[in-house]
Amino acid sequence: MYVMGYPLGEAGAPIMAAGVLAKYRTSSSPPVGVLMNSDIAGASGSSGSPIFDPSGWVIGIQQSTQYDWSLTSITGISSGITSGEFLNEIPQWPAPTSGCLS
Repeated sequence: MYVMGYPLGEAGAPIMAAGVLAKYRTSSSPPVGVLMNSDIAGASGSSGSPIFDPSGWVIGIQQSTQYDWSLTSITGISSGITSGEFLNEIPQWPAPTSGCLS
C-alpha cells in the first residue's frame, strides 16, 4: 500500500511512501469504524492523503502516525480510515448551502 501527499507542507511533487497493511481494527472513538494499521512512514501533514493499493485504487484516507523514538531507528504505525467507512459517512453530511457545483 502507498500514501501520497504533501507532508510538512512540502512544495513541488507529492511524496509517496510505501508500507505493508498490518491489520484492520475497529475503533470506538472518532473516527469510529474500521481502520487500517500499516507500517507506512507518514510524516506530519500527511493526514487526509489517499492510501492506494498496488493497483492504484484508493482504499483509504491517512489519519495519523504514531512513532516510537526510543529505538535505534524510527518505527511507526500509521492509521487510516477505509474507503468503505468514508463512503458510509457521506449520506450523513449536511447538504451544501452555497458555493457548490450541482
